Amino acid sequence: MGANPSNTIAAQVQKDLGLAVLRDTYAALDQGELQGHEECLREAANHLSEAYCMGAKEPAVVWPLKQLWTDTGHMDRVIELLKDYIEVSDDPEQRFLAGHYVVDTYALMEADELAVEHHRRYMAELGPAVPAWRRLWSFADSTMMNCWKRSRQIDDWLLLSLPLYESVQINDESRLAVAYYLRTLIGIRKDQGRLHEGVSCAERILDLHRSDDSPDALLLKGEALCALGSLYREMGDIEQQEHTMSEVLKLLEQMEVARKQTVECGNTEGHKLAGLYQRNAANFCHSIAFNLIWSGRPEESIAFFERALSYRESAITRFFYAGILMEVRGDREAALANLRKAASDPRSSLVHRFEEAFLENSSFASVHNDPEFLTVVRQGAARYRTVGDL
Repeated sequence: MGANPSNTIAAQVQKDLGLAVLRDTYAALDQGELQGHEECLREAANHLSEAYCMGAKEPAVVWPLKQLWTDTGHMDRVIELLKDYIEVSDDPEQRFLAGHYVVDTYALMEADELAVEHHRRYMAELGPAVPAWRRLWSFADSTMMNCWKRSRQIDDWLLLSLPLYESVQINDESRLAVAYYLRTLIGIRKDQGRLHEGVSCAERILDLHRSDDSPDALLLKGEALCALGSLYREMGDIEQQEHTMSEVLKLLEQMEVARKQTVECGNTEGHKLAGLYQRNAANFCHSIAFNLIWSGRPEESIAFFERALSYRESAITRFFYAGILMEVRGDREAALANLRKAASDPRSSLVHRFEEAFLENSSFASVHNDPEFLTVVRQGAARYRTVGDL
């Protein structure tokens, strides 16, 4: 028996309404309008959830709704949605992707045992239906890997993932998955004290994308260089560390040149590509800033946080920038202003645990008990709770 046509039409209406509200709200956020969006986001979530319940159990509904609920901290709803989608979808790729994000959501909740249990289960049940490189993507997620590490099961993670890595044939389809897996493996090798193996992983990322100047390739090469610098620092090779940092800066300028060249093309495709370069340049600047902090040079990180924000607004970058301003300069007003902006932008899964993140961040140590700072972080956590109300 076919679907009720009236339900199909009604589901389409709800879907279109939800996506339109979400698009307009995110456009306002991109323009720096960070106030008064709670009701709009709740409306978008309600429309999309209604569309799903009416039968629009499709990627165009599932993934925006999943992201909206993740960003605003409604993790239980995300898990409920994705587990249902796994049951109803007949697309192996979509089912595997949903399983991946169930695990990722448990990881964001720091429910380590549940994350590992579901990762094992979905790799066994859903993994065989997708290519090996696709399964490798799931092990490339560092948030998920940290669950294995914290639950003392990293050896099992390696036993499951290394054979996959070794089996993947390098081609245009698999290259990014392999590189992202290597990026995660670098951190494991560093934790194990196997620094030379970490260097080998970083060098392989550079080799994989040696002649590739696409946005993702440049970001991966940049992050590999940052990792190399950190590894050389651990090894006490200051000369190589400084050389690597100079290569990092050259690559950042290469990204900027590529962005400008694509803008000058003047067509829609060029502007879309320029947006990807700009997004990845922001992510790269954020990575450089963290690399400088870990290298004991927090003052120098400020310029890179600022450059990242000049490329693209980011609640995560604002949050850590506020902390460094407080730690390095003791600039209370600037730190509060940036913390308020971070707390006002829902496009970050940080918002559901804003107070915990604030108290865990040592850069804010001097104001962990400050009433004005605590008011900001608690309001940030509370603002979007209604988005999950149906």
